[in-house]
Amino acid sequence: MSVSFFKKLIVVICSSFYFLTPQASQKNSDTSSRADTLADIITADIALHRDMPLIAYQHYQKAFLRTHSPEMAA
Repeated sequence: MSVSFFKKLIVVICSSFYFLTPQASQKNSDTSSRADTLADIITADIALHRDMPLIAYQHYQKAFLRTHSPEMAA
């Protein structure tokens, strides 16, 4: 299976767990960003274990930018 499949699966799982929390009604706009950030980190870990350092670096970089400067992460 490809890394993008795992990332999509992780985004769906993270989003569904976040919607179950009480804060979800207050911060719906952050849901996608948080799920994408977590998915990027987990995807990068998967890529590292599969010996794909460039893909891992790209996903870690996306997660870092999304966390530290959301306008640059788009």
